[in-house]
Amino acid sequence: MSVTFTPKEIVETALKRIGRLSTYDTGADPVDLDTGLVFLDQLIAEHAASANFPWLNPDVVEVPLNVAAQKSYSLAALAAGSKVQFVTAAVLRPLTGDEVPLTIITKRSYDEIGNKAAAGAPERVCITRGPSPKLFVWPVPAITTLKLVLSIQTYAANFSQDKGKVAHGWPEAFQRWMGLELACDLADGPILQADAGKLDRLEKKSAKAWARLVPYATRQNSRGRRSRGVAYRDF
Repeated sequence: MSVTFTPKEIVETALKRIGRLSTYDTGADPVDLDTGLVFLDQLIAEHAASANFPWLNPDVVEVPLNVAAQKSYSLAALAAGSKVQFVTAAVLRPLTGDEVPLTIITKRSYDEIGNKAAAGAPERVCITRGPSPKLFVWPVPAITTLKLVLSIQTYAANFSQDKGKVAHGWPEAFQRWMGLELACDLADGPILQADAGKLDRLEKKSAKAWARLVPYATRQNSRGRRSRGVAYRDF
């Protein structure tokens, strides 16, 4: 099994790639390390918001629809502690009977619904994104015993926490790409300014590594039916 690096060690591999740290050095310069951790945290946060990564999908979140005729709910309040970045699937769970998959629609599609107060069993759900996400259901249930069961993607871990001595939670296969992508950032001003040729080579290596990883990143253990809606398309 491959070695699992800490964010600190990933920063050190990036510093070695740009010639800022020697193989024989006992550790990185503290300022370089802090700078590298900040930029690593930023680039991982950016990529974690770009696609559905299975390792960022924890258990489902249950949202009780316990207010009759209510069209919207504060997802931040109902799923407190879950740190919902976006929702990948939604099903309706009645008090008795089978769960029913719902279609996840964009905010634009929800806004185009003429009668948002139409009563009935929910068929569609809209989840806004941002620090305080809201959840809209349509039609609006008149009963208070229904629950929404949401499959969610959380935010990536804080890579700069504890000076980078924390578990990053990503597969080991991504560690080389992390170091390459970080090296591109650090060598373009934050720590040094590499020549154009060096930057170009780093960027090509990083892009090639990412292209190899994308099929792995989105692969599931099952080839079942595709989800009826994906919330990360909603902006």
